[in-house]
Amino acid sequence: MNVGGGNTFANDINGRPMYLKTEYVADGSPYLYEDYCMAEITAMNGKVYSNVKAKINLQEKLLLYLLDNGEEMIMTSPIKKIKFYNYISNGTAYPERTFQSHLTALNAEGAAIYEVLAEDSAATLLKQITVTYNDSKGYGEATITRTFKKSEQYFAAIPSRSKELKKIEKNKSALAALFGSRAPVVSTYIEQKKLKCKSEEDLAEVFRYYCSL
Repeated sequence: MNVGGGNTFANDINGRPMYLKTEYVADGSPYLYEDYCMAEITAMNGKVYSNVKAKINLQEKLLLYLLDNGEEMIMTSPIKKIKFYNYISNGTAYPERTFQSHLTALNAEGAAIYEVLAEDSAATLLKQITVTYNDSKGYGEATITRTFKKSEQYFAAIPSRSKELKKIEKNKSALAALFGSRAPVVSTYIEQKKLKCKSEEDLAEVFRYYCSL
């Protein structure tokens, strides 16, 4: 694995300056994390860069990084995945999280951004986090309020089936059916563990079990 540090990343990766135009008052945020966080970036050519200050704009689907001089840049070189390290901020612990797209660069135009919740050669559980917004302006007010809303959907990638993602329904039978001939075994496990398959934790546990078979 070819690994470089943050300074190497700034030299290798193409980017363009981010010019922030704030013509509204924000209610909520388009970002995964509001602050820049230390991350590991994997380019589509396979090179890995550690200790990069980065963040994701989920609404505009942009990957941003911070130069040593504080300038904010938008990554334009194709990026395969980004892994945010676990850290503690203001007494809150944030876990390690990895994001990628599906069969394309994470920052390709129109690409969906997925968080990897469970991954193996047999199956991958992905969570798509989408941010939309609505603009409003009160009667007689000159300022626009932009309200950001996050929504989540879960998808399965099972290579033995096809390269297409399958949207996950949060119920026992539909979840077990994703696993083809292994469905009866997975269904038995779900019942033994008394999983309701409604939560993210239950979905991840089922995928980890399937990958262990």
